[in-house]
Amino acid sequence: MIRKYKFMEKKNKGKLKIFFGYSAGVGKTYAMLEAAQLLKKQQVDVVVGYYEKHQRPETEKLLKGLEIIPNKKIEYKNNLYEEFDIDKAIARKPAIILVDELAHTNINGSRNNKRYLDILELLDLGIDVYTTMNVQHLESVNDIVTNKTLSNVRETVPDYIFDNADEVELVDIDPKDLLERLKSGKIYNKERITTALENFFTIKNLNILREMSLRQSADKILKFENKNIESNEEVVVLITPSPSSQKNIREASRMAELKHTTFTAIYVEKEISDKPNEQMKNHMDLVEKLGGKLMILYGDDVLSIVVNYIKLHKIKTIVLGATWSKFRSRAFETKLMTLLPDNDFYIVPYNQKKITKRKIFNIKFDWLSTLKLVLAVGILMPIYYFLSNDYYNVLCVLFYFVSLLIVSYKSNNWIYIFIAAFSGSLGYILLGQNIELVWVKVMIFFVMLIMGLFYGWFVYKYSRQINKSNKNNKALLAMNILTNNLLSCKNIDEKSKVIVDVFNSYFNRSIYLFFGLENKKNIFKLTNDKDNIFQDEKEQVIMEWVRKNNKNAGNGTQTLMSSLARYEPIKSKKNETLVLGISCENKRLSYHELVLLKMLIPILELSL
Repeated sequence: MIRKYKFMEKKNKGKLKIFFGYSAGVGKTYAMLEAAQLLKKQQVDVVVGYYEKHQRPETEKLLKGLEIIPNKKIEYKNNLYEEFDIDKAIARKPAIILVDELAHTNINGSRNNKRYLDILELLDLGIDVYTTMNVQHLESVNDIVTNKTLSNVRETVPDYIFDNADEVELVDIDPKDLLERLKSGKIYNKERITTALENFFTIKNLNILREMSLRQSADKILKFENKNIESNEEVVVLITPSPSSQKNIREASRMAELKHTTFTAIYVEKEISDKPNEQMKNHMDLVEKLGGKLMILYGDDVLSIVVNYIKLHKIKTIVLGATWSKFRSRAFETKLMTLLPDNDFYIVPYNQKKITKRKIFNIKFDWLSTLKLVLAVGILMPIYYFLSNDYYNVLCVLFYFVSLLIVSYKSNNWIYIFIAAFSGSLGYILLGQNIELVWVKVMIFFVMLIMGLFYGWFVYKYSRQINKSNKNNKALLAMNILTNNLLSCKNIDEKSKVIVDVFNSYFNRSIYLFFGLENKKNIFKLTNDKDNIFQDEKEQVIMEWVRKNNKNAGNGTQTLMSSLARYEPIKSKKNETLVLGISCENKRLSYHELVLLKMLIPILELSL
């Protein structure tokens, strides 16, 4: 059964048609190729850009007579892979191109990380695209699919791709008929049939997914019919580096859709660190995929910062995860609800089955620091021995604590403090003391070890606090200087100069502020005398893509990753989109730089 839904018209862009189903084998690729054959009979310039080779005879027959663009072969880890060749597709530029498997992740070395990004490029060039997709690959329902079917789907597509599709063709089949097709070998080969029937292809899972595909198709019709309905009410979701925040973000996205509005994810950064936080980066990517906005705030008092933001922006609906606490009165959400009694709260339950114990001994050895410590101990022992000959035990103890001070202040892990204290105490009783009684030696050893550990730990924490303060002060200083300088500007030209100067100073990278192709307002500042990468034609095209699509791209993102810079869209108060480019020619932005960037962008949007 096939149902077709046509949606909005778009000027100067290609049209996207999705053949939508709930499982492999329902007939999405077959329906797509069947439509292509019909178009060819009507003299339409249609080509096959990529199709998944499932070795299904009925589907293979529909390829006859159609022009097929050869796949691009990419070698990765001594294996050869075939991917969609977007360069050949652009050079061919047909009226309509078929690209199977919208949710596919491209192999390393491809132009884009995801196939849907390839398709977006084709649409921007005015090429119509036909593609296929299953409901479980929609980002917003990923957690629901995992919970209900116990199947982890890793490849996902942002909801805005599905929501903005011009046409959706629902390809449907009864689950019982689908199972018969599977058993007869029409979906997978014989070796995979038994495994499929025992795992994913159960009647329960198929019924759940079928219901979801029907509901998503119906929801898309409702969204189209209510596209002119807008709400000023914004949904806010509070996130942390915890993996459970992924579920909270998806819940906020679904709630925002129901309210015909957008959602903002708020993260309060207590300590700006150079250490990469992969979980937070995943959260940032998910928010962008679901079309939300990320707001990073800074401070130690998370509760007061969140309350002030909610009151200032007059937020009504708040989504947050349940805090695990033995005493519910001490839980964060309880305190928040007490301070905001007029707000609507949606508490996402915490799944205790997925709780993982925190690693207490999370040791990562730095071999250079270890080598330095071994050399220090090697020097320390002869000095102990030399001083002990003259009975300068006080100097031995003094030298022990001075050495421990240096090691503790310079170390990046507590394990080096323990090694230094242990080896220093052992060296002292073996070489620095002429004591015959064993129990006295043991007592002195443990006394010095305990004193050394307490002393070293205090110095270690103090040095980390100093580093934390320096980094945090730098971030606050950048925010204050940017805000104050922008307030004193009279026009856009002065503001542009301030922006590139401040960003160049604090990121120590070449900066570019892009207003549009051939726009005389474009301004840049370089950190050195090297060629300006921003003047490259390829980089200019990427910046124009970011400006038109209002989405980030470039180095460190999932879009146009081969770029030598990272580009972030800035939405001005006049509803114009500018692009901020930050050079990544030498190295990618660190987590600390990424957090600082996310903090500064809202200031730019308010001032421009």
